[in-house]
Amino acid sequence: MNNKRALQRRRRGVQEMIKRRKPKETNTHHRLPRSKGGGNNVNNLVEVPITLHRAWHSLFQNYSPEEIAEIVNLTWIPTDCHMVVRRKSNEDVTASDLPITPRD
Repeated sequence: MNNKRALQRRRRGVQEMIKRRKPKETNTHHRLPRSKGGGNNVNNLVEVPITLHRAWHSLFQNYSPEEIAEIVNLTWIPTDCHMVVRRKSNEDVTASDLPITPRD
C-alpha cells in the first residue's frame, strides 16, 4: 500500500511539473507504439510537451518497457541498482486513474 501511495505522489509531482512549465506545444504520444500494435484509442494516447516527447524517442525510440529497463540498467543508473519492469495486475493503479496530461 505504501508503494502505491508513493507512486501516486510521484505522479502528482510530474503532473505539477508539467503544469508549471505550461508547454505551448504538445504532441500525442502512443504508450504502445503503433508499430508494435498500439492503436489510437484514448487509453493508449497521452499529450506530452513536445520537448519531452522528442527526448523520449531520442533515447528510447520504440523499445518495449523491458528493453528500456535494460538500457537504463546498462547505461544510466548506478551498478548497485537495478530497474525492473513489472506488468500491472487488475488491482494496480492505472494510467487513466492518474493522467499526466498538461492542463491549460
